[in-house]
Amino acid sequence: MTARSAFFGNQGQKDALLADIEAGGLLTRLWLAGQDRRWRFDVLATEFNVDAGLLCLAAALAPNPQDDAMRTFATDLVRRLPPGADTTGFVQRFYLHCWSEAGWAIEPRLHGSAAHAPGHAIINLVRDSRSAPIAPTVWRKARRALDAAADRCEDVAAIDVLREMAWDLSESTGAVADVVTALGKLQISDSHRENDWSPELAEQANNRRMALWRAASDDVGAPTDPNDKMGHFTKVQTRFAEMAPASEHAALIQRGGEYDQMAFARLSAWMDAAREAVLMLVERLAVPTDKAAAAA
Repeated sequence: MTARSAFFGNQGQKDALLADIEAGGLLTRLWLAGQDRRWRFDVLATEFNVDAGLLCLAAALAPNPQDDAMRTFATDLVRRLPPGADTTGFVQRFYLHCWSEAGWAIEPRLHGSAAHAPGHAIINLVRDSRSAPIAPTVWRKARRALDAAADRCEDVAAIDVLREMAWDLSESTGAVADVVTALGKLQISDSHRENDWSPELAEQANNRRMALWRAASDDVGAPTDPNDKMGHFTKVQTRFAEMAPASEHAALIQRGGEYDQMAFARLSAWMDAAREAVLMLVERLAVPTDKAAAAA
């Protein structure tokens, strides 16, 4: 695999990106707001010679680019990334961390299950893909093997994470964002399970809440000012709160809201931990001796 020498080994390039983050400039907006236009990561990867997968992973873990905490994360990442460090295969390193090292590690969850062996096979492919491309047919075979075992494993959310990992990152940089989404859903699933809130109850509560929201929206009527979407949203939200106590499904809707808050808190804590893991892995990146000497 072709090495990616971060910032072309140039401290000035790194400083330029840090300045852009500080100013909330165009490059930062392209980077952190790039989830719906994933080609942007390739543009930035070319500009700074940083692996596109690392840029995509960072953006997936910073879903609100206007949030100061997200810009702080981006700043910390760039600061800890030495000019000249080889970022090739960084996403695979993150996957391996999620498999066996992280506090949310997938492997221990699958011990003794039918999904452990096919899951481990996928992780071996992830490891191998850091140094050489894996044929699409091999990835497909690995996903099929995992799917065949899924019916005999209760941890569906963990299997979903592994399934999202089983794609060729050289052909689909954005696949890492799908892995982050699956890891987030894993946290929500764990929160619901620990609080005896089943997927069926969660779906029922959500359906009732959405039906009541539609009723509140109908009651408020169409927006009087098309440019004041937030004002109209607030009116509907207020009417929803007024109608909820009288609903025959009030108890279910309230419980659903409470459990969603608990799940969101867990998801938020996981996102913080995942960002810290990325920063730690960035610090571990090695700078080839000749690049380090040149940068000095």
